[in-house]
Amino acid sequence: PCPDDGCTNASCPPGLVRHKCAPCPVSCAQISSGSTCDSATPCFSGCWCPEGQVMSHTQQCVLPGECGCQVAGVRYWPGQKIKMDCDLCVCERGRPQRCQPNPDCS
Repeated sequence: PCPDDGCTNASCPPGLVRHKCAPCPVSCAQISSGSTCDSATPCFSGCWCPEGQVMSHTQQCVLPGECGCQVAGVRYWPGQKIKMDCDLCVCERGRPQRCQPNPDCS
């Protein structure tokens, strides 16, 4: 985000583009946390990832489908299986998806 001057005297780092209003979601962390975009949230001008991309935990602009998942403090890569209680899920688009009962669970 830009300071109060609205970034009038700043240029964006390579790979980022200036937006008058922060795109939503802005990061993989926002996707992973399940936070929703609230239209009442104030806009922040600044340097953000290009439209359709989000900031990854490694500070790279990626497509949402390339986001990893964060579950109970553990990071999972896209496609990796996640054990959640008695379910086995797959990390997709920053969230556990396609959950199935875990056969090892008694």
